[in-house]
Amino acid sequence: MCGKTRSPANWSLLESLKLLLEPIEKLTPDLSAYDASLSAVIPSIYGLKVTLEGDKRDAGIKGKYYLERDAGIKTMESGLLDARFAPLMNQAVATISTALDPRFKLKFIEADKVRDEVKTRHLHLCQIYSPKLKMTLRLMHKQMNR
Repeated sequence: MCGKTRSPANWSLLESLKLLLEPIEKLTPDLSAYDASLSAVIPSIYGLKVTLEGDKRDAGIKGKYYLERDAGIKTMESGLLDARFAPLMNQAVATISTALDPRFKLKFIEADKVRDEVKTRHLHLCQIYSPKLKMTLRLMHKQMNR
């Protein structure tokens, strides 16, 4: 394409791709930050999917050409997100960390089976560590009172 001008359709496509990539560009620094946490990944992916779906709903006001082409791109992007992050949405470490984060709790864990598993694992962890924590606190209390 060197030396040739781009057609309006090509410019429109490039503009659509730019708009499509903006939410990803905003999300990347947040998830790549030094203090980023695993608990924010599932809500971030969920938010990205909602953004893409919202953009597809807005496509109707921009005309038939936009609707066919750009909505197709957004559908493909949403499908790629599903394919890439589906294993994470069922991974115990990720789901439990999201559920234990007070900002998110169980809001972003959609599957009932996964929600039940998160609750069960959390209760199991509490049963394992609660006696150890009580014993540790008693020892600390005894040492402080000496």
